[in-house]
Amino acid sequence: MQGPVTEKHSASRFIGLDIHKYYMVAAGVDADQNEVMSPQRVTWEHFDAWVERHLTLCDAVVIEMTTNTWDVYDTLIEHVHSVCVVHPPHVKAVVNPQVMNDKIASRTLAKLLAAKLLVSIWVPPREVRDLRMLVAEYHKMSVLGAMAKHRLHALLQRHRILPEAGIDLFDLDERAWWNLLHVSTSEKLLKSPRNSR
Repeated sequence: MQGPVTEKHSASRFIGLDIHKYYMVAAGVDADQNEVMSPQRVTWEHFDAWVERHLTLCDAVVIEMTTNTWDVYDTLIEHVHSVCVVHPPHVKAVVNPQVMNDKIASRTLAKLLAAKLLVSIWVPPREVRDLRMLVAEYHKMSVLGAMAKHRLHALLQRHRILPEAGIDLFDLDERAWWNLLHVSTSEKLLKSPRNSR
């Protein structure tokens, strides 16, 4: 049996997070664009503790899409009112200041969110994200494998080497055959078939 449905109050603070590789910068405003959180630089090792200490269920947070967005999103979503994920080009289309630094970027995100000028992208469930990651990795490995095979075929053509009919050149059992080829030392470094499947 489900419990009673609780009303979700409107956000009273709007927090912009400018995300970087090793840290993020946060700044916040209220609905009237008054600063309620001056820019704070937080390294990722302290991020979880910072969220617990500084954010509440009254905070709407905005982050831009980047490499570690989903990890940041998953950390935030249980502690805040909402998390808006936006594409950087959309932010630049709304406002494009001549000078941009971490503090200005986080303040700008917060103010745009408070003014309801940002459109959040769809946030896929974690299961969908995992599947997307697997598909992307498979595609990357397939492209790399095809590139390696083309390089090896070019090597054979360059030296007019004709393998026996029916041989699977990229079978691991054929590594010895590749190693016996009479090619230069530099070409031997490039022809390892171990990653070509």
